[in-house]
Amino acid sequence: MDDVVAIIDELEDLLLSKKKGFFSGKVYVDQDKVAELLGQLRDAVPQSFYDAMSILKQQDELIADAQRKADAVLRNANATREKLLNESDILAQAKEESDALIRSTREYCEQLKYSVTQKLDAQLYDSAVRLNESLMLIDEVRNEFRKRTNKDDR
Repeated sequence: MDDVVAIIDELEDLLLSKKKGFFSGKVYVDQDKVAELLGQLRDAVPQSFYDAMSILKQQDELIADAQRKADAVLRNANATREKLLNESDILAQAKEESDALIRSTREYCEQLKYSVTQKLDAQLYDSAVRLNESLMLIDEVRNEFRKRTNKDDR
């Protein structure tokens, strides 16, 4: 995180050390130096930011996979139920087994969904805390930059 602040300070120094153009009021800076500093800033972004993006992608994949599995289990349960219902001599037994299978499938799906949600929630919370800390630091740097810029404008 100190690297991010140092790079922002260097960018700020680069911008504030330049004089404004006489007619335009714009500051002209070395494009290569700014590009280099921005590259360094990109490299210094905390891993937690990238981790959070990865966790969100994993969450979507896990939920989609769990849904596919649940759908397949329900299709199989319904297919089994229909087959058993068509056989008249075991109609009562088939209905009981089918209903039990559907109940257990629903319970399994709920347990799976709960487990995935809990795990992802914990990971997202950890990432959110790290991201919040990073954002607070960036906000402090922005406020300091604004203070310095306002001093220079006077």
